[in-house]
Amino acid sequence: MDRLFMLFCLCAALNINANVLLPKTNSISVQSGMYNVSIDSCGLIYYDKSKTLNYDQALKLLTDNKFSELKGSVLPSKYTRGQFNNWIYFSLQNTDSLAVPIIIKAALALDSIFVFRDGTLIQSGLIDRLPVKDSFGILSIGFINSFYLSVHGNTIIDILIKNYDYSYSTGSNIPKVSDLRIYEARYLRENNSLILFYSSGLFITITILFIFGFQWVFSKEKVYLWYSLYALSSLFVIWRNLEDLQPHLYSTYQLISWTDSKVFHTVAVFYSYIVFCITFLDYSLPILKKVVKLLTWICILFLMTEVVFILIDSDLYIRWLLYKAVRMILTVFGIITIVISARSKHQLMKYIVAGGIVMALAEIISMFFGGQWSSSISLIGVYVDFILFSVALGIRANLIYNEKLYLKMENLRLANEKEFAATQLKIRIAKDIHDELGAGLTSANFVLHSMINTNKDTSIDSDIKRLISFNNNMVIQMHDIVWSMDISKDSIDEFCSDLRGVVHNFLANNGLDGKFVCEHEHKEILINGFLRRNLLMCIKEILNNAAKHSGASRIDIKVSVIESKLNFQICDNGKGFDKSISIKPMNGNGIKNIIKRVDECGGLVKFSVNGGAVIQIEVPLG
Repeated sequence: MDRLFMLFCLCAALNINANVLLPKTNSISVQSGMYNVSIDSCGLIYYDKSKTLNYDQALKLLTDNKFSELKGSVLPSKYTRGQFNNWIYFSLQNTDSLAVPIIIKAALALDSIFVFRDGTLIQSGLIDRLPVKDSFGILSIGFINSFYLSVHGNTIIDILIKNYDYSYSTGSNIPKVSDLRIYEARYLRENNSLILFYSSGLFITITILFIFGFQWVFSKEKVYLWYSLYALSSLFVIWRNLEDLQPHLYSTYQLISWTDSKVFHTVAVFYSYIVFCITFLDYSLPILKKVVKLLTWICILFLMTEVVFILIDSDLYIRWLLYKAVRMILTVFGIITIVISARSKHQLMKYIVAGGIVMALAEIISMFFGGQWSSSISLIGVYVDFILFSVALGIRANLIYNEKLYLKMENLRLANEKEFAATQLKIRIAKDIHDELGAGLTSANFVLHSMINTNKDTSIDSDIKRLISFNNNMVIQMHDIVWSMDISKDSIDEFCSDLRGVVHNFLANNGLDGKFVCEHEHKEILINGFLRRNLLMCIKEILNNAAKHSGASRIDIKVSVIESKLNFQICDNGKGFDKSISIKPMNGNGIKNIIKRVDECGGLVKFSVNGGAVIQIEVPLG
């Protein structure tokens, strides 16, 4: 609706303002190859403090010579301009016979640019905030805030622009004229260093975002989250600056203007920055929690105020003042936070304080400059901060790793001490049992044998012999228990050596043939007492079963280690089992005990027949 009204006014102006007498001024000479020629030396300006002048009123003031020379006029200060509009008038003269296509860059033009020839309005066009290519097909890319015009040979044209002066830079409201045919190449070459500066910052920030973003995903530490958010918000600011310089990268201009986004991204940068610093310090001072709470409410107030200004279509100057207030207040807030943080006893506090000082200095200095200089100085502070904070996070991660490693080693040491103490206790208990109980059982056997020799009542001899047998079994079991508790027997070599002795003694005592083979290449393998005792009991049970029930004359035993598993194969030449090739071939207690002990060790036992009984036991080591 506003544009339709504007076009209606322009159409009316075509009829009303025909052949008006415009003032004669020095004209800018339109020449082939001209670049960014400022009109401040020959232009006229009128400051509209009421901001109510329309096109017809401004044109009348111009013809009444109410405009003053732009060159000598006193420009309003940085913090007062923007409270009014201004109208700028200048002339272009092409003394050559050939037409020259030109581009007029007018960053702050409002409503339209009005073009006159011989006092007659011949063309008017709205300044588009989006990138637009020229109508001549010369540019390969479009530029924002640009107006394209062909100045014919031997022609003078007059231009009137309604300007809105609210920007940072005192020169932003002064239009510049260039030859369209060389503008694109010259512009990119002239801004190459700044484009490289922002591109490098963009690459660094993206790298930091990915590195520490993944750190947060895997560690879930909030310090990495806030650092990633700080990098993300800074990335948007860097991108907007790069986009403003490099037309090939125009993208977000179509979505949101710098004017509409600057308060939001400023709050995002400062908030994520300050909260990151406080989180990095682990809230080591109680007051830091109150600082974050207060900062949160301040930022919410700023954002809600900006949203209201956008919804009511508030004056741009008011919104600019809000933006400046946001930057200054949050900068002061950041300085106060750094001063408070300096009292922290955190060992990496110096990095936060150094980064805060750099950030504050860059922000304060940037306020005295305008345009790209202001943004560049601020971003230099951001880049230095990224370096300091990334180094600090690296040191912090290394300290945490070393601390965890120390705690792990300390826990391991305590566990070893505890295990050693428990082992020593078991050894002492086993020794006491062996010495005291063994001596007692031996004495009891001595007495029992004496009773047999001296006792005249033969009816109790069988009972006495049974007691002697019980005592002998208890001595053997006690020996096995003490043997299982002896940590010096935990190596596989010691285990096989003791087991070989048990097997050879059994075969010799029972008049049986056989051999014991132990095959392994890992002398460092350890077998704990629990596993050793269960396996010993299984082997003894198998030997007893073979000697008593199978009628075997030979028993062979093979021990091997395969893929971290201890394997036993026991073969005899007896009659085998009643049920061949079965996991549970018998229901006898001996077989049940073997299966139970192997299960307790997490292993597997198999029974089969191959010219006699074959028993295979497999248990995991470790």
